[in-house]
Amino acid sequence: AEKRHLRIASLVFQSMFPAINVKTVKLGDCKRVLLLNLNEDNETIELRHYLIRTKPVGVNRSIKRIITTSKLPNLQSAEDISEIL
Repeated sequence: AEKRHLRIASLVFQSMFPAINVKTVKLGDCKRVLLLNLNEDNETIELRHYLIRTKPVGVNRSIKRIITTSKLPNLQSAEDISEIL
């Protein structure tokens, strides 16, 4: 009963944010992650906030440009896909 305030704080954070399963979550689905840790020695809550960005790796620059932009290139003038890439 003496650590009831920590239990209430825990419930508040759990109700504010959805829980994730680290083993099954797809990194592309996450944009921001909040990590909370209780330091039991001094009864403080450590908060870390992470911004997650994914980038294509091992892809040629012209393909990377097509993947990362939402606008598709104009294919009318090309006779072959190699002209675009």
